[in-house]
Amino acid sequence: MSLEEILATAEPPQRGSACHVGKVLDALSDKERTVIVAALANRNKFSSPMIVEALKQYFAELPDSDPMHGYEIGESSVSRHRRGTCRCGK
Repeated sequence: MSLEEILATAEPPQRGSACHVGKVLDALSDKERTVIVAALANRNKFSSPMIVEALKQYFAELPDSDPMHGYEIGESSVSRHRRGTCRCGK
């Protein structure tokens, strides 16, 4: 097989780390997802630590029966997501 053929059929590698922000976005309602997506896009107003703390509080207040109750996300996950170096592609 030639190099050209190999490259033509090569699968791109998965980008970066697994994305905890993607998991959060999937778990939120449409309304809450819109809020957090806007916050992620507005780096001047919402720092990564601010978003992490807001999500921590939000998930802490969910009912114990909710699978996302108590879920915590790290600043590095938010930063990777903002840079687009995670796998979720959202």
